[in-house]
Amino acid sequence: MDEVKRAAVEWWLRKVLLPFFGRKFPEFLLAVCADLGFNVRDQKLIRLRYCQQKGWKEIASVLCVEERQIHNLHKNCIYRLSLPKNQ
Repeated sequence: MDEVKRAAVEWWLRKVLLPFFGRKFPEFLLAVCADLGFNVRDQKLIRLRYCQQKGWKEIASVLCVEERQIHNLHKNCIYRLSLPKNQ
């Protein structure tokens, strides 16, 4: 059951919450990422994807990594955002 809950939370983060905060409150979204200990690359990924609404190929070229790696980095960011603060 926990896997289903996590999948639902991660979907909601990707499709609803992060795009909304990226458009309306980008500084808040980036502050949350910094508070959670995201490194500079991960913060840049979140900023490019949700605040500047860039595509995966463009993000990959800006961060100088392969597109496949961008998806893995993004997945890890979403996973960390979905964890409770004390974990």
